[in-house]
Amino acid sequence: MHTPRTTGAIAESRTLQLGFASILIAFIAVILVSGSLGIPHEDSSIIYSYAENLATTGVISYSPGGERAEGATPFLWMVCLALLHILGVGTHLAAAILNALAVLAFHTFWRHAAAADSTIVKGSATLATVVFFTPMFASGAVGAGLAGFSTVAFCTLIAITFLSACLRVNSRLAVIALILLPLVRPDGLMFLVAIVASVILFEFAVLLVV
Repeated sequence: MHTPRTTGAIAESRTLQLGFASILIAFIAVILVSGSLGIPHEDSSIIYSYAENLATTGVISYSPGGERAEGATPFLWMVCLALLHILGVGTHLAAAILNALAVLAFHTFWRHAAAADSTIVKGSATLATVVFFTPMFASGAVGAGLAGFSTVAFCTLIAITFLSACLRVNSRLAVIALILLPLVRPDGLMFLVAIVASVILFEFAVLLVV
C-alpha cells in the first residue's frame, strides 16, 4: 500500500517522464517533417551522393561510375543512408529517420535507467534534459541535423554514453552508443577518451576525499 508521500513521488516521477517524453516526441516530429519537406545543406548533399552511388553501384564514389573515393567522413552514416536508399527511402528523409531513431534510442535509454532505479528519475530529469539539449542547441547541431547532417545522432550518442557513465547505468544501448560513436564521426573517439578520463578522474577524486 502506498503512503501519500510515496503516491506523490510516483505521480511526480510519471509527470517528469511524460514531460520529457513529450519534448522528445515533438523534437522527433520536427526532424521528420524537416526530412520530408526541408532542403538539404550543400555539404550534406555531397554525402548523399556518396551514399546513393554506394547503394546503386556498390562503389564509394562522388559521381556514378566515378573513381573510388573516401570523401565521406561520417562513414557509418553514409552506409546507413545507402541501406535506406536501397529500400527506396530518399536520402534526405533517410537522414531525418536516422536522427529521429537516435533520439528515440535516447528516450529508451532514459526509461531503462528510470526502471532500473526509480530514484534516478527525479534526480536525472534535469540532468538528462541539459545533457541532451544543451550541446545540440549550443553547437548548432540541431540546425545542421535538420539540414541532413549526422549531428543530432552524434550528440545523442554522446549524451547516452555520458549519462551512462554518470548514473552508473549498465545498458546495452550504452554499449552500442560507445561502439557507434567513433564510427558515425571519427572525432567521436576524442569524446570517448574525454568521457572515460572524466569518470576516472572523478573516481580518483572520490577515493582521495574518502
